Amino acid sequence: MLLVIYVMNLPIIIAENSLMARPQFFSLMIYDIVFMMDRILDLFVGFINKEGQFENKLRNVITKNFSSTFYLEAFYAFSPLFLFNINQMQSMVYFLIKIPRFNRLFDMDQAV
Repeated sequence: MLLVIYVMNLPIIIAENSLMARPQFFSLMIYDIVFMMDRILDLFVGFINKEGQFENKLRNVITKNFSSTFYLEAFYAFSPLFLFNINQMQSMVYFLIKIPRFNRLFDMDQAV
């Protein structure tokens, strides 16, 4: 549900001005933090091992679930903080960094 709100809210905020204001940037950062927490929690989702039993060893679960999506989510979330000046952030640049996150709509369909 939060992703749907994000998908609707992001273009509205981006379209308001060509430069992002600090309050807009930090209100969108709340979504980034929630999405990053979701990826961290995804690391702990169990799975059925080769023997057909539920895997309960934490190291095996994290190793199996750790993938490139974790790094991509970290890039989507925190790259504007480190790669750009927040005071001069162009709205369209911010949007282009965040647009790959919409792929999560399709990831969630495969997870069920």
